[in-house]
Amino acid sequence: MKTQRIDLYTGGFNIRIILNPTQEREIHDSWINQSLSNDIKKHYSAFLTNKKLSKIDFTIHLFQHFPSIFTRKTKDANLGLLHFFKLHRYKILSFQHISINQFNLILLTALQTLASRSDGFLLHTSASIVNNSLFLFCAKSEGGKSTAMKLLHPRFQAFSDDILIVRKIGEKYYGFQSPVREKNDWIKKTQQHYLVGRIFFLRKAKFYRTTKIKDLTRIITLLSAQLLTFDPHTKPPTKNAFAFIQRHNHFYSLSFNKGNKLVTLMGKRVKN
Repeated sequence: MKTQRIDLYTGGFNIRIILNPTQEREIHDSWINQSLSNDIKKHYSAFLTNKKLSKIDFTIHLFQHFPSIFTRKTKDANLGLLHFFKLHRYKILSFQHISINQFNLILLTALQTLASRSDGFLLHTSASIVNNSLFLFCAKSEGGKSTAMKLLHPRFQAFSDDILIVRKIGEKYYGFQSPVREKNDWIKKTQQHYLVGRIFFLRKAKFYRTTKIKDLTRIITLLSAQLLTFDPHTKPPTKNAFAFIQRHNHFYSLSFNKGNKLVTLMGKRVKN
């Protein structure tokens, strides 16, 4: 079997996936290769690119290889650990027997690595497109991120449900969709990016109110809690986030409930 290449353009980065043929005679069937290859093409169809790439930002090598299991002794048992992937600076080595969900983690790790080295970061947030920029809605798990985004749709088009890639381009910050499927998978996936506009930290209440946050320490605390990292050995890019906070001046607290007044409130914010 020949080497297969799949190129993705996501987060403003060019990522090449290389599915390498087996060197082991015991593996005769190509189902392992084709299964993951087909899943990648299906799940990331909006981010596939056939353009001739002048620069590859990150490479993911997938090998046809029998699983490697390592053992570790604990006080209670012997653990069997499956070798998942190995991260180098701009390269990941993994295997073709993994599932698409495991590959999602590999791809997010690659994007986290690229964003953190490009003055960016990954943010746990939902987002809506408002006047060609993004309104972001941040909260703890079950804190209303998806609810706010869905209440505003379709007047304000839903852009992200869970993960946003934030990158500095020139002197401004832009938001890109995560390529992985999110909880609300009806959101249209696109390579398009938008200027990051207002950022709202949510609070469920019986009333509607937005208040601008001016306390820098509070902003740092709130935003830092939303930073994502998928490599347990990598610290969240707080330095990049702090630089973003210093340049951005649109942080708000938002109290709301599930009524339709949120659309009216956001409409007023667009005008102000």
